[in-house]
Amino acid sequence: GSFDPPQVGQKETIKELLKSNDVVYVAALGKSPRKAIQGELGDRMAMLKEMTAEFGDRVVVMSVPDIEAAGET
Repeated sequence: GSFDPPQVGQKETIKELLKSNDVVYVAALGKSPRKAIQGELGDRMAMLKEMTAEFGDRVVVMSVPDIEAAGET
């Protein structure tokens, strides 16, 4: 997702996913053709890491700088 900015509901979703998964990967989008993203990717990733710090290494925060480029092969 864009996590622009990260929301409490997203954290609750991550908590629920951790009930049935050892690790949850959370990817913040840098650019999206469907949504205007206001916050800087690095800032949003830092907020995500802070928001999920209590879960330790069970939540991996990563980025997808450009969703369109990610789908190209």
